[in-house]
Amino acid sequence: MENQMFHVCTKGFSDRLLFRDRKDFIQGINRAALAFNGNCRIAAMCLMSNHVHFIAIGDEDKVEMSIVKFKKTYSMWMASRYGVTKVFRRWPHSIIRCAGNDYMKSVISYVYRNPVGHSETNNPYYYPWSSINVHFTEEGHTSPYYFSYKGQTVDVNLLHPWEKRAILHTKDEIPEAWIINSEGMLTFSSFIDTSIVESIF
Repeated sequence: MENQMFHVCTKGFSDRLLFRDRKDFIQGINRAALAFNGNCRIAAMCLMSNHVHFIAIGDEDKVEMSIVKFKKTYSMWMASRYGVTKVFRRWPHSIIRCAGNDYMKSVISYVYRNPVGHSETNNPYYYPWSSINVHFTEEGHTSPYYFSYKGQTVDVNLLHPWEKRAILHTKDEIPEAWIINSEGMLTFSSFIDTSIVESIF
């Protein structure tokens, strides 16, 4: 059945970290956006140090395809940076269909409160690695972001598509509207479908 909502998550292990520092989290967000792009929509997401959560909308087979692609591409990052292979062997994932408005509210709230539950913060709005702050806001895609690219300070909004792909380390086509911030991270507002959460709440 198409256009269903699914809670996608990986199991966390306290003795292993998926994301060790800021660079890892940024790569995780970028690779998640790329993995789901063209397959299904991400309505909400949260990356924790040892597991991930996505609320995805679409066909279950394509959701499965997307989380597998994310795990594969992020594993490649871990291998290149740390020399660690088969990162997700111990991180099986689950895909649970969300049925009913109350249940969907509960799942979305759970995903966004995860950083509080794991003592990362006492306010989910302060946690930088979830998409919580793009909902119910007027944030657009035209905010200026400047960073050093090939030795020059550039406005990311003016980059050509091939330059964006180079920064994101991908050969895949990406939406022209996607914006990369000053740290080389895709803004959540570029790829999160905010209409889903906003319609439920």
